[in-house]
Amino acid sequence: MTGQDFQDQAHGLRRLLHAAPPEVLAVLPCGQGSMNWVAGQLRCRAASGARILAMEERRAYGNLADCLGISPRFDLASAMRGELPLDACFHESVAGLDVTLVAALADALGKDRVFNQRCEMQLRALRSGWDEWVVLARGGTIEGFSQLSLAAPRFLVALSSDPMSLTSAYACLKQIAAAGGERLVSICMTDADSPHAQQTLQRLCDVVLQRLDMPLQPVSNVGEALSSGSVLRGGGADAYIERLVRGVSGGARHGLAAKG
Repeated sequence: MTGQDFQDQAHGLRRLLHAAPPEVLAVLPCGQGSMNWVAGQLRCRAASGARILAMEERRAYGNLADCLGISPRFDLASAMRGELPLDACFHESVAGLDVTLVAALADALGKDRVFNQRCEMQLRALRSGWDEWVVLARGGTIEGFSQLSLAAPRFLVALSSDPMSLTSAYACLKQIAAAGGERLVSICMTDADSPHAQQTLQRLCDVVLQRLDMPLQPVSNVGEALSSGSVLRGGGADAYIERLVRGVSGGARHGLAAKG
């Protein structure tokens, strides 16, 4: 049996038994070409048998939907408000890969108690539909990262050796470090075959550890970023939702309690 056959059987077994909630990963593409790399990675994982829900926080041109050649119409926030059925907010790119927009959801979380409670309930209802939830993080904003991204127990920063990509990645890593909390942060060069890419990656890891006191785990693909966190407890959707509850409520435990 090949490694690919084993992976396909594992995904099939999970679908039959519903043995575990989805694993959760936030991905931050930094620089030109990084989002195309992420899109290719998710296509490959779907082709291998994984069922993936990609939650796209970015509204602008060049987001995941653009790279996949699809045009989702509705933000998941509309379903959370009861304006639409949940299914209306999911757009299938290829078999096994669904995309939903969550920019409005990310902005709305924490602002209204009833909305927050509906979000918690609906997210729990979504746990049985996919093997993996991938949050496409919206980085580089003055406000920093959304709670949807920061609640993820694993964070992957995808960058190239282009100087602008490196600068953007370092600025975002500073925001992740400043946000606090426990998470495993991986980093991947999307142009790993280019000259000096691995040396550049190692230098960045050294700088981030020295200046930000944040260890980075170099990986080669999205699958490694997911599996590298398998040694940690609380990598699934149940723990993710609990972290999200705490993040938007400042520690309250009764729903996504907030203002209102």
